[in-house]
Amino acid sequence: MLTGLLTLLMACNDLNEVTPDTETGVEIPDVETELENPNETEADYNWDDTGATNIILKNSIVEISGEGASSSGSEITISKAGTYNISGSLTDGQLVIDSDDSENVNIILNAASITSKTSSAISIISAEKVVFQLKEGTENTITDAGTYDANDEKNGALYSKADLSFFGQGSLTVNANFEDGIVSKDGLIIESGSFIVNAADDAIRGKDYVLIHNGNFDLSAGGDGITSTNDEDESLGFVDLKNGNYTIASGADAIQAVTVLTLENGTYDLTTGGGSSKSTTNTAKALKAGVKLLVSGGTYDINSADDALHSNQYITIKDGSFEIVTADDGVHADEALLIDGGSITVSKSYEGLESASITVNDGNIWITSSDDGINAADGSSSGFGGPGGFSNSGATSVFLYINGGYLVVNASGDGLDANGSIVMTGGTVLVHGPTESMNGSLDYDRSFQISGGTLVAVGSSRMAQKPDNSSTQPSILANLSQTQSAGVVFDITDSKGEEIICFQPMKKYQSIVYSGSNLKSGNSYNLSIGGTSTGANSDGLIAGGNYSGGTSFGTITL
Repeated sequence: MLTGLLTLLMACNDLNEVTPDTETGVEIPDVETELENPNETEADYNWDDTGATNIILKNSIVEISGEGASSSGSEITISKAGTYNISGSLTDGQLVIDSDDSENVNIILNAASITSKTSSAISIISAEKVVFQLKEGTENTITDAGTYDANDEKNGALYSKADLSFFGQGSLTVNANFEDGIVSKDGLIIESGSFIVNAADDAIRGKDYVLIHNGNFDLSAGGDGITSTNDEDESLGFVDLKNGNYTIASGADAIQAVTVLTLENGTYDLTTGGGSSKSTTNTAKALKAGVKLLVSGGTYDINSADDALHSNQYITIKDGSFEIVTADDGVHADEALLIDGGSITVSKSYEGLESASITVNDGNIWITSSDDGINAADGSSSGFGGPGGFSNSGATSVFLYINGGYLVVNASGDGLDANGSIVMTGGTVLVHGPTESMNGSLDYDRSFQISGGTLVAVGSSRMAQKPDNSSTQPSILANLSQTQSAGVVFDITDSKGEEIICFQPMKKYQSIVYSGSNLKSGNSYNLSIGGTSTGANSDGLIAGGNYSGGTSFGTITL
């Protein structure tokens, strides 16, 4: 009975012809430091209504007290820099700002409501910068028309050709019936405030950049929730969210940047494309960057029709707490993915983590996938419904590096899949792999070198692999003669009866791979199947307690 087992345990892997040059992973460029500083000073937010021109709205009548503003019927024009206090309600009109002065135009929205039945409610044609103060305790509303004149270039309820800033402790509700909600053709900065935006297309858009320091955001968008679109200047087109509370339901991407998307902190409740139950042809992603996505903190509850986190090049996760359900990938970077910390739970996905180069240094990660749990593969995009997203078999530039952290994978496809090589130097990896024979709990094309950490991988036996013999830490591969049911415990002990590993797979299995620092070359080990343990079970790994009642499968000397 042991012959077949011995052959599998001692077999060499002849695919390790590529030795990785490094055990740290691909270095991700620090591209966000090259971005242009936004047009912002402390003086933007340190002013009040002293000397302000008062503009009082009375349905179709406008009363102005002070200089710099004029009205023609229900259209108000501000032509000079200064401070303007706007209150009251305008049922069908427009606020136009057109100033050639070199100083800011400061607008106080003081319980103001502006509705236009023909165009934008607020149109900023020219200004050095326009700063809106949402007066504390006030509710303000702007509403645009459902259709604009065909020659009207504007496409937002609040439309600006100048740099735009907001602050204050009041609220602003934007009803964007035509297309976008808040639009800046230059940069957009939000220091504080509460924003409710209902938009036919994008909710908040700054062409050059969007910078949000804090605030509360309830955004409903037919297009993107928050977006920056400048694709002509590599130093622009970025989104930087430093804090805040965000609830976004978007038909397209929730938060999108042409270049760099940075999230430092905050709370995010993001639903895209109707959520993960919708058609897999929907490309609505939750967090999307053209060049780099950097997350250094925050709490994220994501339900997306496409990738939850996506970058056309690089993703770095330093910290943060993620709860993800998605119809496609949990985290996808075309070129390189780096995880240095955080807590990531992908409870539903096509593939959990995917990139040409994946490096996990730290963090706690739980993945459930209908295909591969972690997929290191080269390509330009992942596909739905196929045997895997990327495909470039045996690529010399494709690596999965695991240097630390805690990873639990429950995969219907391959558990850890590398169309190149895997390097593991530390951490804990628990793979509850596939039950179908066409996939394996481990699947690599070139090499799997392990020098540290704990690896447990269970699944089907037909394509079973273990770390190769160039590894400095021993490993065991046991293919069982019969498939074991989900929940059937296995236990490995040394020749002295000391427990090496006790594990309870979540699904049926016929293959067992184990590697740990407690394995020693030349020592003998016994594998038992079945029985029970009094130890504490964490994701299948049983620690402490006493194991009993199992049937010995056999003994092997490494």
